[in-house]
Amino acid sequence: MVFAVTDLGPGIPPDVKDKVFDWFESHSNGSRHRGAGLGLPLVKSFVELHGGRVRVDSIVGKGTTVTCDFPIDQAAHRNAAE
Repeated sequence: MVFAVTDLGPGIPPDVKDKVFDWFESHSNGSRHRGAGLGLPLVKSFVELHGGRVRVDSIVGKGTTVTCDFPIDQAAHRNAAE
């Protein structure tokens, strides 16, 4: 099962993209809002716990898409939980 979330925000610069899954990493990208740096690390942990993968595709000035890919095979789910 695959689902994706897309925004049309400022995008994530390539030098920051490698850090988006690091705990407590937060970058404002020019806006006044700055998160706690927990959202994407939590997403990644949840998805991987269920045997899945997370990918971030981003273009500066165009937006970002976060794609979560979960296995449908229940055996993979059981193995990930162990």
